[in-house]
Amino acid sequence: MSNHPQQNAQHTPRNNKSGHNWGKKIVAFFKGGNTVVKTILLLAIVALILLGLGHFQKQGWGHKKINRSITNTITEIKKIKEFCTANYCDETIVTATRKRRIGQDEIAIVVKGTVRAGFNLEEMNTVVKNDTSIVVVLPKAQVLDVITNPSDCETFVETGRWTPRQVTKYKEIARQRIRNHAETDGLLKDAEEHGKERLRLLFFSMGFKDVTVVVEE
Repeated sequence: MSNHPQQNAQHTPRNNKSGHNWGKKIVAFFKGGNTVVKTILLLAIVALILLGLGHFQKQGWGHKKINRSITNTITEIKKIKEFCTANYCDETIVTATRKRRIGQDEIAIVVKGTVRAGFNLEEMNTVVKNDTSIVVVLPKAQVLDVITNPSDCETFVETGRWTPRQVTKYKEIARQRIRNHAETDGLLKDAEEHGKERLRLLFFSMGFKDVTVVVEE
């Protein structure tokens, strides 16, 4: 039993000495030795370093760089704000009468209008799972505006005197009626479907392979 501690005590210094000797041999090799062999060895070391850098880039550095680019692009998309995905054209007529002592005044206004529907992209949310997969959550589709130009309004019948304020009031009634028709005929549903498809194609063009677009409940 007394020999075993002696062997263990001698074993450790021998290994340290051996490692130290190897270090001296490597230094001596680079100071002297064959130039061709040294060049090959140095190239091999450089290649290993580059492979290591490539591995780290795949594991984290490159991924973060791509994500920053994606984040910047999504920020620019949100700046669009109003994203029109469906239009609805309609025509309506508004009539009004006003009694007088003798007879009555009448007015009939024909109004043509276009209802634009879509999304407020500022409220869009995205979840980037990885470089090829993204989930896009859109807000509910909404009416963006109702466009009725002066040339789209025609006074069909007018008897008596009607003030500009009264005429504007009836035109506004026509605008609201056109909007109601659009919503009843499913404009918002069409806007949601078209919007999901257009954004899906947009993110596909950005390099994503798995794109899910949903509308919030």
